[in-house]
Amino acid sequence: MVDANATLETLRGIKNTIIGNPTQKKELATDGTLSRVLDWVNASEQTGDPIFELIRTEAAHIIAAQAYGPPEALVSVLEAQAPQALVTALKDERTQGAPRLALALTRALRAVLSAAAEAIGTGRWRFLRDPTHPARMEARLVLEDMFSSEGLDVI
Repeated sequence: MVDANATLETLRGIKNTIIGNPTQKKELATDGTLSRVLDWVNASEQTGDPIFELIRTEAAHIIAAQAYGPPEALVSVLEAQAPQALVTALKDERTQGAPRLALALTRALRAVLSAAAEAIGTGRWRFLRDPTHPARMEARLVLEDMFSSEGLDVI
């Protein structure tokens, strides 16, 4: 059984550590934590305990914060297939009755797709100077996938 309170506190700690801290975002991109955070976005706990909604909300906040950061942070979010995980979470029937969770997931999806779109076009990081930058290529693939007719069918 999962200690939900400890998990929630851990996720809050991660969120508070990475917000506004590019160095920590780079570390999160390489230490494998991001995939575990994404697992919590679609956690399959079937309890009525509201703490699991809070856990999923915190995980969504981490994904959103990680999307806006150094290129390595964005690449890690895109390679972990965060947009697909967020769409899956939004489709989940448990999300329908949880407006705060739905809002957090929607904001995270917006942040990831906006950061990906910015990577393709001109933006903060000036990726156009290096068209082979990994964030640029991965962003293009993710956006093509998300806005394909198959990708839009799930919404």
